[in-house]
Amino acid sequence: MTNREVPQSSCMLLLNGLPSHTQISLDGHSEAYLTNDQFTGIKSLPPGWHCVSWSIASGDSSGGDAMGPSEGSIRNVLLRWFEEGEVAIRELDRIQQRLVNPDHDQAANGRIGRFARRQFTRTLDPSSSNRTESTIVTPDVLGSVEPRLLPYPNTAWTAWRNATRNLSCQDGKVGRKIVAKVLGVDGSSGDSVTDSLATGPSRARHIQEQASIQLAAHTGREEGGKVIWGKSRPKTDHQEPPLEPFEVEVDGDPPCNTDTAEVKKRKRPLHPNNKDEAESSEDETLQFTPFDTRRSWPPASLGAELTRWSQDKSWLLRDVAFRSRSGISPSTEMESFLPLLCEFELAFVLFIGAQNGYAWEQWKDLLTLFCRSWSIIGAQSTFQLHPSTLTDAAAAAAAAEATAVTAVTAVTAMTGEDVRLDGHVAFLTTLWGQFGLLDAEFWSQTNASEEKNVLKELDVLRANIARSLSSTALVTQQLNANLEQQQQQLVTAWRKLSHLTSDKFGWNLDRRLDEEAEIQDDAEAEEGEDAPIVVEL
Repeated sequence: MTNREVPQSSCMLLLNGLPSHTQISLDGHSEAYLTNDQFTGIKSLPPGWHCVSWSIASGDSSGGDAMGPSEGSIRNVLLRWFEEGEVAIRELDRIQQRLVNPDHDQAANGRIGRFARRQFTRTLDPSSSNRTESTIVTPDVLGSVEPRLLPYPNTAWTAWRNATRNLSCQDGKVGRKIVAKVLGVDGSSGDSVTDSLATGPSRARHIQEQASIQLAAHTGREEGGKVIWGKSRPKTDHQEPPLEPFEVEVDGDPPCNTDTAEVKKRKRPLHPNNKDEAESSEDETLQFTPFDTRRSWPPASLGAELTRWSQDKSWLLRDVAFRSRSGISPSTEMESFLPLLCEFELAFVLFIGAQNGYAWEQWKDLLTLFCRSWSIIGAQSTFQLHPSTLTDAAAAAAAAEATAVTAVTAVTAMTGEDVRLDGHVAFLTTLWGQFGLLDAEFWSQTNASEEKNVLKELDVLRANIARSLSSTALVTQQLNANLEQQQQQLVTAWRKLSHLTSDKFGWNLDRRLDEEAEIQDDAEAEEGEDAPIVVEL
């Protein structure tokens, strides 16, 4: 992007208090910068989402200009939506190691550096008038600091805009709600912050998912703070007698009363009833929509249904998309997969900006979820014959059987919706934007198994797309103009992704024929984690 492409109403981020030799990167750009004593902030920021990643030098940086953060230092991330012409001022809180709004902290504590509990929220209404006000800076101040501001990199905006297209959709209305739900928002500044050590809940806390798990009998039940399988124990079982305190009196010592009013006043309760302390542990967690790709079947599934949905993740994809959408807005006008794709982009941004391992695992799980959902795009199972091998009579019988199965599943609400391709079209477009943000040497610098796993999932997706275009499932529906257009968009999105990865990473996503992919998938389906669940009757 040239300077002419930068919007005239650009934004500024003034940063005060950062130590010299702090490493800063912007919007996932491959170039990182080391600050000096003259660094004041960043200018020429286009309106929209911006991610500032920074890491403080671990030692004394006064010895030389080449010294910077060590390899294992913590990376911090500030994610914020900038309005047109907005000027934001942040100052480093050295105790908490986070960028704060100086006006709010000074009003609360009198000076920067003292701990101030954030006005933390995970709900946001971008359409309301309750927004953080932009800091008013006089032209004289801007003129004095302008030479010390880092200009926004010219080559960063196009790739960053493509990688955050869903987060920026509809002027960021949906994206800001997703960021608030996952990261939380500081009410005083409007910023969302996290770091490379942030993690999420070890197991699902969503009420609907817990109800599904209990109904499907995949886990025990909670009783008295413990997980119980089988019969409940009486309350008197294994109950230890309470310990009674005792004292030893020494001859000649005066008796002392330790339960005076002053001592009782200073005693702290064993279980403090403080809502702020109870919620403080959740302030820094990443609250993505929880799911488990290894348990992808509907509640109370048995026999063939377990086998089908353990391989086909379509039911789980619809369920996760519904919970992601209903968690921020009950509106039916919102695109079904837009909130989930926003989470997909956010997980990618957090990994690129903060090297966060939990976000990387979430990104890979969402990749698997889309790539291994085939019935939602009208593809047949890998255990069914290819339509080209069927005779006319067999094809008609298969179509009639598929119609009957569709009718039954519609009644039992196991599939819930008809064949739709728009979700996978948007997914491929999102993946294309994310790969465009990566450096050409990204996969060579990571573990070789990571690249292998991503290629494996994309190979499965290609086979599913090929079966979708020729599947008998599409015969059961009238091939209207909308569905035919979605098929063309799906093929175009795949070819666009294939060309990008071939030029940038040297991948060949179309290296296998469809028949070879099906044979290899059938062989791999009988081994490892992807093996079908066999129920002996």
